[in-house]
Amino acid sequence: MELNKDFLQLGKRVYNNKTSVNAEGVNEDENVVIELAHKAINANGTINNIQAYRDLNQLIINTAEKLQQPNRQQYIDIVSDYKKVGANDIMQYNVEDKITKVTTAVTATGTGVNFTKVPSFASKIYATPVKHQFGIKYSISEMYSDPINQFRNAVNLVSEEKTRYILSQIFVAVREASANAKIPSRQKYSGAGITFAGFKGIESSLLRYGRNVKPVMIADTALIGSLADKQASVTVTGASTIPLYLTDAMRESLLRDATLEQISKTLAISIDNPYTDNMNSKVDLPVDEAILIAGGSASPLKVTEFGDMALLSDTIQEHIENEEAYVKISYKVDITLLLNRAIGYIKDTSVIL
Repeated sequence: MELNKDFLQLGKRVYNNKTSVNAEGVNEDENVVIELAHKAINANGTINNIQAYRDLNQLIINTAEKLQQPNRQQYIDIVSDYKKVGANDIMQYNVEDKITKVTTAVTATGTGVNFTKVPSFASKIYATPVKHQFGIKYSISEMYSDPINQFRNAVNLVSEEKTRYILSQIFVAVREASANAKIPSRQKYSGAGITFAGFKGIESSLLRYGRNVKPVMIADTALIGSLADKQASVTVTGASTIPLYLTDAMRESLLRDATLEQISKTLAISIDNPYTDNMNSKVDLPVDEAILIAGGSASPLKVTEFGDMALLSDTIQEHIENEEAYVKISYKVDITLLLNRAIGYIKDTSVIL
C-alpha cells in the first residue's frame, strides 16, 4: 500500500509532537497511529494483520525519510559531498581536481567495491545508483503497549541505522583504496601503535595539499582519545617532564570533555558508534580506523541518494522468542571515492573496544 501525503504529514506531526486535540479532547493524529499499531499487532506480541503491519512499517520509514536529522546527517556531510536527488535523476561528478587529475573511482556496492578507471580525457563521470539494504529491530509488544513513543523510537532507529550504514560503506571504500595502494603512502598508516609523529606526518601532507587549510578527521572516540593521549605525552627534547603539545586548554578538555574536537591542527569528529549487543562487546563501525580529508577543496567522497527508502515487505520477519520485529529497508545510493591526493587513512590495530 502506498501511503498518501496526508498520512505522511500525520506521521511527521506525531513524531514532532505537534498534534492537536479536538473539541472532545481527543488527539486524532495519535489515535490513528495507535489504531494502526493495534490493528497490526496483538497484545500477546504477535502479528494480527500483515497489511496493517506493513503499513505501520512503511509509515515509520517514510516519516524518517521526510524528517531532517541534522545531528545524525552531519557525519556524512562533514566527510563527503552529499546530495539527494530524484529516483530517476542523472548525477555527475567533476573529476578535474584543481591540483591533480582523478584517475580511479572506488564505489561501495554493499558486498565490496568496484574500481573504475577514469579516462584521461573525461571531465565528469556519472554516479551509479546501487541498491543497498539495512535493517532495524523494534519490540512488538512495546509497540502495542506504547505505540506513540515506540513509533518515534522506530523513526529514530531508521535515521540512525541509515547514517551508520552509509558511514560503514564510506569506510569500506577508503579501506579498499588503501589496501590497493590508491592512497599516497605518506598519507596512510596501517599497523599497531601509530606514533604522534606518524600522525603529524599524515597531517602535514594533507595540510600541504590543502594549502594550509585544516584537515578533518572522522573516527571512533577510542582512536581519537588514543591520539590525544599521545599528543599529551610528547615532551620537549632533553626535558622529559615538559610537555611539548599539552596546552592548558587540552589538559582541561582531556579531563572534562566526552569527545575531543581537535588533534594537533586537525579537526576531529567523533562518530556515534554505540554497542549493538547485550554484552557491550560489538559495534557497527570500526573503532581502529580514521578517515582524514584535506581542507580547502571539495571532498573526494561522494554520496548521492536516489529517491526515497522503501520497505522490503517480503523480508519482514517476526522473532517470537524475543518479541522483535525485523524490518528490512532498501534504497538506491552511490557511495564513491574519487581518488586524488586529498584523503588520508589510519588503521591502528592497538585501539580496541
